[in-house]
Order: sequence, then structure tokens, then C-alpha cells
Amino acid sequence: MFKISAFVLIGLMTVGWGNLMADGMIVVPQPPSGNPFPLSVTYHNVKVKIADQAATTRIEQEFHNPTMRRLEGYYLFPIPENAVIEHFSARINGKMTTAELLPADKARQYYENIVRKLLDPALLEYSNQGLYRMRIFPIQPNERKTVTITYREILNKDFDRIEYLYPLNTEKFSFEPLNQVSIYIELESSSKLSNIICPTHNVDIVQKTESSATLSYETENTKPNRDLRCFFQVEKSELGMSLFTYREEGEEGFFMLAASPTLQSTQIIPKDITFVLDISGSMEGDKIEQAKKALLYCIDHLNPEDRFEVVRFSTEAYPLFGRCVEANGQTLNKARRFVRELETVGGTNIEAALSRALQNKSKDRPHLVLFMTDGKPTIGERDETKLLAPIKDQNTRIFALGIGYEVNTHLLDHLAKKTRATRRYISPDEDLQQRIASFYDKIKSPALTHVDIDFGQMDAYQYYPWPVPDLFKGSSLTLLGRFRNTGRCEITMSGDYVDEPKTFRLEKSIQTDTRHDFLPVLWASRRVGYLLDLVRTNGEEKEIIDEIVHLSRTYGIVTPYTSYLILEDEVNQPPSRNELLTYGNMPVFRKSAPAQINGERQRMQQKSGKGSVEQSEELYNLHKADQVGASQQGKDRLLQVGQSHALNQRKAIVNKAGRAFYQSEKFWIDSYLQTRAHQKKIRLQFGTDDYFGFLKAHPEQAPILALGKNVRFYMNDQYYEIYE
Repeated sequence: MFKISAFVLIGLMTVGWGNLMADGMIVVPQPPSGNPFPLSVTYHNVKVKIADQAATTRIEQEFHNPTMRRLEGYYLFPIPENAVIEHFSARINGKMTTAELLPADKARQYYENIVRKLLDPALLEYSNQGLYRMRIFPIQPNERKTVTITYREILNKDFDRIEYLYPLNTEKFSFEPLNQVSIYIELESSSKLSNIICPTHNVDIVQKTESSATLSYETENTKPNRDLRCFFQVEKSELGMSLFTYREEGEEGFFMLAASPTLQSTQIIPKDITFVLDISGSMEGDKIEQAKKALLYCIDHLNPEDRFEVVRFSTEAYPLFGRCVEANGQTLNKARRFVRELETVGGTNIEAALSRALQNKSKDRPHLVLFMTDGKPTIGERDETKLLAPIKDQNTRIFALGIGYEVNTHLLDHLAKKTRATRRYISPDEDLQQRIASFYDKIKSPALTHVDIDFGQMDAYQYYPWPVPDLFKGSSLTLLGRFRNTGRCEITMSGDYVDEPKTFRLEKSIQTDTRHDFLPVLWASRRVGYLLDLVRTNGEEKEIIDEIVHLSRTYGIVTPYTSYLILEDEVNQPPSRNELLTYGNMPVFRKSAPAQINGERQRMQQKSGKGSVEQSEELYNLHKADQVGASQQGKDRLLQVGQSHALNQRKAIVNKAGRAFYQSEKFWIDSYLQTRAHQKKIRLQFGTDDYFGFLKAHPEQAPILALGKNVRFYMNDQYYEIYE
């Protein structure tokens, strides 16, 4: 039965990825209220300089004592696992402070003693790591302490790939949300940089030169709940490829293949491009003026060897040249005059526009179509299936730009998907000119086209995006998929590179590896996005719905539609499984659920309107998910349902060990218990000798035990329950 509102189900939550480390936290051994973390962190600012494998990290945190008591605390800094710390210094309110180094075995005993005394398992997350410890006394009532930490480390290198991990996870111990968090990373290399990615956070990455880049992350009023992990590759080849894997013992694995071309301007593939602009009456006013400015920007930024055409359409479609012509002074000036003189009139004949655009295809170079419209077809053929039928040419890519909400999203989405291209929608409150210009910059320079990948002995399957799109200069391709086999394998990526076919190779030894446990949720996001697209196009089918429910629950992929599907599924489960329900035991809503479910189902079926555009954008974001926050599409709509019952939303669902855990009443429930066969329950009371004995025997389970004093989880075909 439903008990509270579904917005609590949001995956706003995804906590703790990978080999955990931690930045500084202050533990108060004799807390005034029983909470060992009574202090608040008001801000957390980080500056990092990375030169090849050497990283210098400078952290500044301000702690605030909001209590009316003088406190004594210990500043703890768990050492990054496998890190080689060359230097460590600390200042408290500007005064240099000596830190005591505890090796991993002594640190483990120290953590265990705190857990036994304070009955809080959260610190067990770091029980396999060494520790720097500093005493802080006194911390006066309402006093603020500024702690500055600087440390240097040698980063891990796996072949040509280097990882930098910055600790944010311990800020969940702050008594209140942080006012500000900022991280700024300067990256320099003696070789070319490629495949700079951050799968854990929405980081702004700017590559300044071939060998330097900056990464920045900033947020406010938050409690960070996962560590920031960045990867980059030092590359000497023309196409950098990097492989990440996650595989548990006896299980099929997950992978991410990243590829990024490092081309000189002389190596860009010459292209033909047809600009198609809707000038129907509905484009009148500011829309057409912004669209014209954006189109002029595109024309002004053609590559020297490109050929181009401009097609305007409304009741009919009219080309400027009748074919793709060289981009020289005469043709460019003629195109500029043509665009400036455009006026809105008539209906929307998409059939004629597509027919004209497809006539420009070339056999010897890629043909791109930038298709801009704000409406549905009103003249000529209106049936989307018939409009899509002629789209068969494998050398044409149709990039669809929908302007406003009155577009046929099913049609535009399929135009892009069928031709290995992408789509974008520009809402009425967005800057149309800027969005179109930004979109064009990403596709203006093809690097590798007609891409084909052979995964060799890996036996890879269900990888996305599918079909594999072209690669462009300044962009990267990330494929997420599953694989069956381990051992030595060779991956080949082939296609048309510059002006000739070319094949690139990556050799890798694949073994059981659980370091990159962000991969399952990223793959599941893309798989769920793919399946939801099938539902959106073909309607609900039981087999597809069952898989969506299974994947969404197992990996914490939360959208309004998937949340209601899971709730609906759990209502029908037998009472004997009540203690293992995920969403069903949360305080979720009863009366409004059916209406909300029907509302989301209607949005999935709509072909135009605001709801349809939002749905298309959300599915697109799932399709291309390369950071964990992308698994939480549509959370704003979930928040609109019963906001008065918003209880601890950010902690409702967390990700540990490659799957989701749900806070269901007082227990944390492992999603694996819903889907995997297991023996009868083994119960361990929190804080007992048996409990710590289990932890000693299975240290890899520490992140799961750190969730709380009441946890139900799966391990080795067995159901375990930790209880207080």
C-alpha cells in the first residue's frame, strides 16, 4: 500500500562511488547531544594543480560550532587508498599544526573504537585506509575554525590513463548543509591530453590547448555525498581510446569505452552541409530574427574546404543554390543576403524540406543537415512513418533542432536517431541564437565517420549509444555496455578518418575489478533510456516494462515514470516480501499516485507540447548519461507532488558497490535482495563482537555497513541483516 508521496523516491541521492577516501572531518568524542558530528562546515574550497602524474591539492574548510558548549575535537584526514603522499601540512586558524600519522591497522582500530563508543557506523567507510589525526581544542561556542590542508601525491596510472580522486563524501557529516563548495583543477601534461571525463559530478571541462585543461565544479547549500573522480589520458596517437571496466566475481561486467580525436586543423574532413530553416508563419517575430542570426553565425564559421546549401521552407521548400557549393567569398555573401531577407509566411511542409535536403547528398564526403523548425507538418505528408521512410542514405546525418513546444518530437527524434545524429529542443525562454550557434560548433568538424567497433574476445553487448555516432573534433565518444569474457582482448575502432579508411586499436587485459562502480548506474541509465524510447514509440509491453522496473530499482534510475512503475509493481508483491520492498515501504503517497501514473503515461504518448518536449529531453539525457546525476531525470516534477512530506530526500536512495540501497522505514534495503535468489537470513546485531568479526572477515563490505545500524543486504548468495 502507498504511504507517502513519490517525490521522496528521487534519485537526488546517489552516494559514494568507488574506492572511498575522505577530506577532513572533525569528530567530537564527547558530543553534547549524542551526535559525534555537531559542527557545521560553512564552506569548502579546493584548488588542485596536476602536472602529469604529480598533483598538489590545497583545501580550505571553515567549521562552525553552533552549540552553546566548548568542544574538543579531532580533525581526521583519511589517506586516499593507494595514494603516495609526498607532503602533508595543516593550519588551524593560520597556525601550523602537527598531524599524527596512523597506519591502516591502527587507523582501523581507532575507527572501531569510535564506532563502539558513539554507536555511529558512518566512519567504517574508511576503515581500510591510513589516517592523519590532529587534536583541536578549544572550539568555543559559536566559534569558527578555518582548516587549511595541503598535500602532494603521485596519481595512479593505468596504461596511458591517469585518475585524480578528490574527497567530498565526508561533508555528509556536516551538521548543516554547506553554504558553498568549489573545486578548481588545473591540468597540464607533457603529452597530448584526451578523454578528460568526470563520471561522478557535473563538471565544466575546458581544454585550453592540446596539453592543458581546467575543470571546475561549484554548488551551494548542499551536503556533498560522493567523491569527485576525474580521469584523463596522455595520448600520442591520433585517436585516444580508453577502457574502464567493472566486474564482480562470477558476474558479467560493465564497461565504458571513451574515444577522443586529437586532430590538427589541416586534418578536418571536408563536409557538405545543408542548412534547413522553417520560415512558416509561426516563426514570426523574435524567433525568426534569432534564427537568422544563428544561421548567419553558422555560415560565417564554415570550414575552408566545406560545401554548403541553404533551404528555406514554409508552404513549399526553396533552395538557394540548388546544390552544395564551395564556401567562397561570392557564395558566402549571396547566402548572407538570402538569410537577411527571409520573411515568415505560410504553413509547414516538412516533406518538401526533407526532400530538398536529401538531394544534396554526396558520395565522396559526409553530408550534414541542420534542420530547424518550430512546428508540426501541416502541408504535404503528415504521417511521421511515411516521412521517415525515404531516410535511408547512410552518408547523411540529420541534426534536428526543435524550436518551442509545438513540434513533433517523435518525428524529429527519429530523424536524428535514424541517421546517427542528435537532436536538441530550445524552449521559449532560452536564447535561440546562442543555443543554435553552440550546437553547430560541436558538429562543424567531422573527424571519424561511419564508425564501426569490434570488441573482440570481450563479447560486448547492449552498448549505447546505438548506432554508434560519428566523432567530431573537440568532442569525445563514450560507449557504455556489458561484457561476458575476461582476459586479454583487442578492441578496434574503424571508420573514415580525414580522407581514407583507418583502424585504431586498443589492447587491454580485463579481470575482476570493482574500482569503477559508477559504471553500472551509467550503463543502466542508457539502457533504461533506450527502453523508454521503445515505450514512447510503441506503447507499453509487459516484457519491456518488467525490464525497466528491474533496472531502475536495481541501479537507482529514478524518473517520474519509472518511480510510479516501481510503486505499482510493489503494491502487487506478496506480504511475505514486505520487509524487502524498496519504494513500497517508504512514506509514499496513496491517493494521488494513480493520477500521477496516468499523467506520466500520457506524457510518454504525446507527440507535441511542453510535456512531449520535456520527455524527449529527459530520455536524451538518459541516452547520453556519462555522469551519475544524469540518472535522475524529471526530479523537479517529482518534487511538485506533496512537498509538505519532503523528509530527508537526499538520503532516500544511495549507490554502493554498483547497485542501489533504499531507506525503507528504519532499514536500508539492498536492491539485490529483490532480484537474486538467497538463503535464509543471517542476523548480526550492530556493535557486537560478531558484527566487528564480520567486518574483519569481509572488509570490502565496510561501505555497506557504514550506511547505518539497520541494513539488509546481499552477499555471496546470502541475505544478511544488521539490526540494532
